[in-house]
Amino acid sequence: MIGKRIKVNDFKFKYGQETIYINVFAAFKYKKNGNKYIIYSYDNTKIYYGSLFIRDKEMVVMLSKDDNEILFDQFITNLLNNSINNDFEIISLDNITDVQIIDEGIIANNFDIVKLYDLTIPKENIKKEVVTTNKKKKISFSAISFMILIIVLALFFFFNPEVIIGKDKSYSCIKEYNHKELSASVREEVKLTFNGVGKIKNSVVTNDYIFNDNTQYVKFKDNGKFYKYMNDGDTYKFIDDDNTYRVISKIDNLNEYFSSDKENVLIEYYEENNYKCKNIETE
Repeated sequence: MIGKRIKVNDFKFKYGQETIYINVFAAFKYKKNGNKYIIYSYDNTKIYYGSLFIRDKEMVVMLSKDDNEILFDQFITNLLNNSINNDFEIISLDNITDVQIIDEGIIANNFDIVKLYDLTIPKENIKKEVVTTNKKKKISFSAISFMILIIVLALFFFFNPEVIIGKDKSYSCIKEYNHKELSASVREEVKLTFNGVGKIKNSVVTNDYIFNDNTQYVKFKDNGKFYKYMNDGDTYKFIDDDNTYRVISKIDNLNEYFSSDKENVLIEYYEENNYKCKNIETE
């Protein structure tokens, strides 16, 4: 198997949005030009393609002026015939965990997608249940009642943890300033969520780089240097209507990032650093 089912990064960053996966039939390098490419599908009705860039465990897909659909047709035909010629080299997807799709194309040729899926995507092993016959043991009515009570209480506190520790509380802290290098203003929003006892639970930072004019925005978007303004694991998005480049960071190592885990200390810290903080409703 050379394909893999891979999660699509939620670059729109909407809470509660359904997680999207794609079936990546193959990633490959065309030896004659050294470029990397990918073919995949969302629901096995259409085949999509694009140029491929790999950054650590993430793939980035976008269209390039060098993309040639004839090249993809040739590769898919080889794949369906179980014979990859020497012009192509398969790229391993073993270490890839997610993919970010900037732009994509659709293969016009009517290939057998079901066959392509069967040839490339590993299938989950379905374990058969082993039925065993045990001698029945007598259980008293009081024991059964006690077990049911324990289960009901456990389920109640599992789905209602606020009864014990209280409800989560969230804050939005915003600061706006002009960027020192770019011809843009920056709107930084830090969302902090604390548990019922006032300790930090998670944090998400959204930076909007709002360019002063469309020319500077297009130049920044096309020169490929926007990665300079993001860190590993960040998610980004271009919003053309507002000339905005958005970078979203989810802080996982809270103990390393924050000097304190207490609600009052952290809110005081942000307000002292010119952020305007307000309490927001927890989703």
